[in-house]
Amino acid sequence: MNKGQRCEPIRQDPIAEDQTEYAYQTMPWDCRWICPPVYDPDGCGVFAYRLRGNYQGRVRVHVSADQRYILFLDGKRIGRGPERGDLRHWMYETYDLELKGNYNLVAITWWISPTCATPPAEAQQTFRPAFMFYAQGEYGSQFNTGKAPWQVRSVDGIRFIRSHAGYGYFAIDPRVEIDGFIYPWGIESGQVDPWFSPRLLNQPALSELVRESPLPWQIRPAMLPAMRESIISHAIVRHAEILSSDRSDHMPVLRANHDDCIAADIQSLVDGRSVTIPAHTSVRAILDFEDYHCAYTQLCTSDGKSARVDIRWAEALFVPPPEEKIPPRIKKRIDIDGSIFVGYGDRFCTDGGKNREFNPLWWSAGRLVEIRIQTAEEPLTLERLAFYETGYPYTFEASFEASDPRLAKIVPLSLRTLRACSHETSMDCPYYEQLNYAGDTRVQSLVAMTWSRDDRLVRKNIQLFDWSRTGESWSSSRYPTRTTQTIPTFCLWWAAMVYDYARYRGDRTFISSRMPGVRSMIERWREQIDADGLVRTPQGWNFVDWVRDWKGGTPINRKPDRPCGVIHWQLVYVLTLMAELETMMNEPLLAQRHLQTASALAAVAERVYFDPSRGLLADNIEHTSFSQHAQILAILSGQLSQLLRNQVVQGVINPAEDLAPTSIYFSHYTFLALRKLGRVDLILDRLALWFDHPSMGLYTLLEAPEPSRSDCHAWGTHPIYHYFDSILGIRPGGWGFSPVVVEPDLGPLQYAKGTMLHPKGLIVADFSRKNDRLVGEIHLPPETSGTYRFQNQTIPLHPGLNRIE
Repeated sequence: MNKGQRCEPIRQDPIAEDQTEYAYQTMPWDCRWICPPVYDPDGCGVFAYRLRGNYQGRVRVHVSADQRYILFLDGKRIGRGPERGDLRHWMYETYDLELKGNYNLVAITWWISPTCATPPAEAQQTFRPAFMFYAQGEYGSQFNTGKAPWQVRSVDGIRFIRSHAGYGYFAIDPRVEIDGFIYPWGIESGQVDPWFSPRLLNQPALSELVRESPLPWQIRPAMLPAMRESIISHAIVRHAEILSSDRSDHMPVLRANHDDCIAADIQSLVDGRSVTIPAHTSVRAILDFEDYHCAYTQLCTSDGKSARVDIRWAEALFVPPPEEKIPPRIKKRIDIDGSIFVGYGDRFCTDGGKNREFNPLWWSAGRLVEIRIQTAEEPLTLERLAFYETGYPYTFEASFEASDPRLAKIVPLSLRTLRACSHETSMDCPYYEQLNYAGDTRVQSLVAMTWSRDDRLVRKNIQLFDWSRTGESWSSSRYPTRTTQTIPTFCLWWAAMVYDYARYRGDRTFISSRMPGVRSMIERWREQIDADGLVRTPQGWNFVDWVRDWKGGTPINRKPDRPCGVIHWQLVYVLTLMAELETMMNEPLLAQRHLQTASALAAVAERVYFDPSRGLLADNIEHTSFSQHAQILAILSGQLSQLLRNQVVQGVINPAEDLAPTSIYFSHYTFLALRKLGRVDLILDRLALWFDHPSMGLYTLLEAPEPSRSDCHAWGTHPIYHYFDSILGIRPGGWGFSPVVVEPDLGPLQYAKGTMLHPKGLIVADFSRKNDRLVGEIHLPPETSGTYRFQNQTIPLHPGLNRIE
């Protein structure tokens, strides 16, 4: 391997049972966590650790820190970490280092207390600042923290500042202000002084072996490959101007103020050429990537003592609100004249030195970047401005084409959104929260398993929610997280994620290890069934969907312990999925119990929630609230009596205007119901919002219809899952996608074809209309069989080419 290449996670050899009585005393890793001798438990700080030595050869090392680290060898960055987990599953990365004599190992770490005025990301758990470095083999005295002569010092000149852009809910890491006068230039190669001896903490506790440990970190190998980093090669200057002394953050972008010369200079900088800004000059420029990116910013400057450069990111510009105290909501993405830039970012203050490279600690997200430059007594040379895109290294192998060209245009939007929301965990959105929510992640996982062979992120997300379960058996609504948040309905979607993975991938060992948590959570839901057979809403946030008239996304109100028709039917639906899952797990009695409960709950729901005058299922027992959601979940459950089903179907096919509509997110379940009803034509009718995205100036998918908070929300990617599940009709018929079931429904399409992922290879399908029937081909991977169904036609499928005539 090349120097610094990250290895796949390595499992340590287990040690004998009698050696682990007190794991923290007998850990097989002969190293210690180390930390600064002094730190503020309510504050924050950036700390560097250095080791100098001489060695020739390859060394495999394991590295971790609380909270984050960047590892350098002889001034060259070789890795970032640790991969995000929780305290009981704290990750370490593994690297192969090629050492050629004298070396300088430096780790830049940072730590932010949850009680700090600028707290860390909501997804970041933490205990205290610390660092760990362990060399595999007989190298303890030369490399290991606690054994080798590691040193530590504070990295001064980096101040954490709020990332809140002034509106909405933000849960991301704070940004930084780097003061070039104070920053210890050369720290990455260890060429600064002074350094100090670190404080020694305890040995690391391996999560597989620990019985007792005085420290909360239980370390385990990183679960994912290193995040990708590649330079962004395209950006255009949308606006540039010379500013007066007024630096108002909400200064409008006016076409009349645009300066072509400044725009040309900044464009040269973006294109890779250096630019000099005169003394006593204030400049603003807005860059447009013409795409959505998550990226690390890098700025290199020379001279320009006491200059200041602010680099801020935004998803879009905003129409100025009527009053300054009112947060902006209406976005402008195409014509930006008269708009205001509202975003967050980092600040760099120059000391006048040569080739000063400013690197923020964390990545930013969005489509637009605002650069503000204020020089002082000297001209400032901007040597380089670069943006390095980061994210999970997905490779998408699937493809889809149909007679309606609009469908193909949704694919790049969806895959770009999925990429932007996939990092060390899945994320609801990269700009505002960077949190892994079970409801969002179920949808993202289905898309990922359909379009990519790589399912490591899907597996990790499933495990994270399993690890998050509390004493009451609820899984956290989002995880990892520092703040407990319980959305009991999302617990059901987590169980559905386990079901999905069993069908699409079929790893029996992995699924078996999740089943105790799934079963415990389902039993907790059974406790919500009262003596009358009604499901009462649990304590917590009973979110279902972002419906405009629903407070907090809940169908009736936020008060717990009330019957709710939507949540009642969601439990019925998921119980039917769990019955199928238990059948695949060879647990027929558990499967039968789930079906019996689902049937009994459905009978009660028909009696209590069905409104004969409307032919619909109500959301509440008073029959004053109705939604599409209740009808959809009831249809999906398959537990409605035929008489009621014939009426409820109309609430899905032709919903009345007063039915609370499904949003972008919950439309996934709408589409599942329409597929089950054989009305794929209506799925295409309801894709209008997705079709409109390009004309709205969007490169990713909205969180909700306008005015949308987020421009990039991966729960809206599900249409490209339905290209296969609903239109081509390719679905797992059982465990591990075996057998394959193909039930195409082209709706109004004249043809549709695609290639999708299967555990044993690729499934290729190509269908076209010929009078009142379909003709085409289906190609299955080796050792794979299935069934083709269309109308009254049933054909067995075998490996290789199958012709449908």
